[in-house]
Amino acid sequence: MVKFKRIYEEKIQSWIDTKERHPLLIDGARQVGKSYLVEQVIAPKYFNNILKLDFMKDPSLHSIFNGSLSVDNILEEVQLATNQIFNRETDLLFFEEVGLCRNALESLKFFSQDAPDIHLIATGSNIDLFGRFPVGKTVRMTIHQFTFEEFLWATDNELLANYLHKEPNAISELAHDKLMTAFREYLYVGGMPAAIHAWNAPNTNIITRLNDVREKQNNIIDDYIMDFGKFAEDDKVSPMITERIYKSIPVQLSLTHEEKPMPRFKFRDAMNNRKTTYNEVSSPVSFLERLKLVRRIHQIDTVNQKFPLKAMVKESLFKLCLTDIGLLNAMLDIQFTQIRNKDFAFNGFLAEVFVLNEMLSSHTSPHASSIYSYKKGDLEVEYIIQGKDGIPIPVEVKSGNNTKAKSLVALMKKSELKKGYKLTAKSVQVNSNRDIEQWPIYLAKSLYNKLTRF
Repeated sequence: MVKFKRIYEEKIQSWIDTKERHPLLIDGARQVGKSYLVEQVIAPKYFNNILKLDFMKDPSLHSIFNGSLSVDNILEEVQLATNQIFNRETDLLFFEEVGLCRNALESLKFFSQDAPDIHLIATGSNIDLFGRFPVGKTVRMTIHQFTFEEFLWATDNELLANYLHKEPNAISELAHDKLMTAFREYLYVGGMPAAIHAWNAPNTNIITRLNDVREKQNNIIDDYIMDFGKFAEDDKVSPMITERIYKSIPVQLSLTHEEKPMPRFKFRDAMNNRKTTYNEVSSPVSFLERLKLVRRIHQIDTVNQKFPLKAMVKESLFKLCLTDIGLLNAMLDIQFTQIRNKDFAFNGFLAEVFVLNEMLSSHTSPHASSIYSYKKGDLEVEYIIQGKDGIPIPVEVKSGNNTKAKSLVALMKKSELKKGYKLTAKSVQVNSNRDIEQWPIYLAKSLYNKLTRF
């Protein structure tokens, strides 16, 4: 089995090296590789031993936190439960799915206050569902699905992955062609570790691998839907309505053909064409967001350099897409042969979802992004980014042969924006002196970092 490398290791190492630290609280959707990162990547490399409590697999462990939440008492109970001695200097304490045990989550603040020398990592898929947890007493980190770069690492394409950090003009035709081939593979497989493992299966033909990938994806989707009932109990959200909205997202996206941007999410379509208000769907949509299964991108109709983009937001106008491109394809039963076909009508919204997920993967802090979509009359631009100097920057996504950007040009003229960008499937020579720069689509994350980081 290939040992997956993740982009988060450097930040976690920095946390490890801090002399006095808060517990590290890692959130993210279920099955994105949080436990794997801790147990298979971090623990063997930086610690002698790991003492693990898994609150999902063993609910009896909750009893450890029913009494005193003093650090000494908890450590004594943890050692008894794991039958291991804990060395504060060399060992790692690991709470998995800590959100399932409220008192364990609450105990993190006591580790922060009374034992800052201890290395404690807690992971959870439902942490954001709680209105109260140890704010300011933990270091928060969000783990996303595998990015395109991580997919290349995992599929033994590290040399190719290096090109994602090059300037567009330094990418040869050969490298571009190989990157586009891998890009289309990634659109099908996505970023869920189980799907990537299936794709990597040795000594199997392509048909078997494709079928195994799809089976893994469908299993994950089923698991997520089952989670709605489990996690919604305390959140007072209807699992049935949540499931209906979740399944409606791919269907609504599939109504986008050719090069048109993703449509705004329509409440009525999610509720079997019944007249529906935003208030009826806001809680289930927020629930899906907090489980890290969907992304909400607000649609704005005004871009003014004098005001922050957030000031233009109308709460009920937004787009929704899934956080994993592979699961999106699975829910629509899109086949690999279709994705490889450059004339496939759905490639437009697949490219748009890819770009969004790549850009947002740059953020490991919850709720740190500032990406919007623009629509005013017939003018539509996929993304508007709040740049590092506060200036709005439009980014258009083109997956096909038609790379004309009429809406982008019109918006830039109307809002007096000096710079815009196009992400396309073509190999291009970038001219930084032009008002509109064209970049290869697989450099979406690199472009986003260039525009937003000082």
